[in-house]
Amino acid sequence: MLNIYRTDERVLNKLTDFRDGVWVQMVDPTSNELSRVAEQYEIELDDLATAMDDEESSRISLEDGYTLILVDIPSRYRFSTGVSLHLYGYA
Repeated sequence: MLNIYRTDERVLNKLTDFRDGVWVQMVDPTSNELSRVAEQYEIELDDLATAMDDEESSRISLEDGYTLILVDIPSRYRFSTGVSLHLYGYA
């Protein structure tokens, strides 16, 4: 599932397309959704796939054109059937 949000004048709006300053949320994304985000933001597909690995450790990695920040936050509760990925991007 892929959701795109943007806050304008203190109101959170759900969008259908990428724009500057959006927040992209992916929960159990399909390979097509991962490819779409990777292409839009010029992020290596492997980096997005790595971020979806629930065993991946927290780290910061400086890549060519972007900074990858992975944060592993432990939780007692699982709100979805998989992991979730959020990114703040400029198209």
